[in-house]
Amino acid sequence: MNAISSDALNSLRSIEGTEDQTRVLNRLAGLQLLPRKESVQSAMSVCAKSVSLIRHTQPMLLKQYIPLTVEGDVNCLYRAVSMAMYGCEDYHVMLRALTAAEVLTHREWYDASLPNCRNPLCAVSEIVMPSYEKLVHDVTHLGGSCDINAVLALSAVIGFPIHTSWPLLSASLQP
Repeated sequence: MNAISSDALNSLRSIEGTEDQTRVLNRLAGLQLLPRKESVQSAMSVCAKSVSLIRHTQPMLLKQYIPLTVEGDVNCLYRAVSMAMYGCEDYHVMLRALTAAEVLTHREWYDASLPNCRNPLCAVSEIVMPSYEKLVHDVTHLGGSCDINAVLALSAVIGFPIHTSWPLLSASLQP
């Protein structure tokens, strides 16, 4: 893990409640997104399980996208974006830390309880918005789960849209 990732990891480990958010943001203030690198195709491997699932649920996706393997440790969103941007998973902690900083500094985009919430997903009735406190907890803890709001925040951090696809459950996939 590089020095930036170590600092980001220490910052994420140190956050406990809103009183520490300012301290964490101060520690993350110097952290910046590294420039994108040309991906090294040989370092990437296709995820056969994802290909199989997509082939059964939404085969048209395979005409546009190739699912890649990343470590499945609940940091997979950040690992996948690290893979896409840098050709390796090594920068997932930095990306999570920058996402945490995004959520903490732009509350009006991520707190659905605010009357002036700017999050466009608030208007989508099929999306259940988490509490701001849960979102902060999840993005500031390694292994914290990620919902669509974390995807939105990470997209803001990297300056690119992140497309997600949720397979429709067919009868053969339901328990």
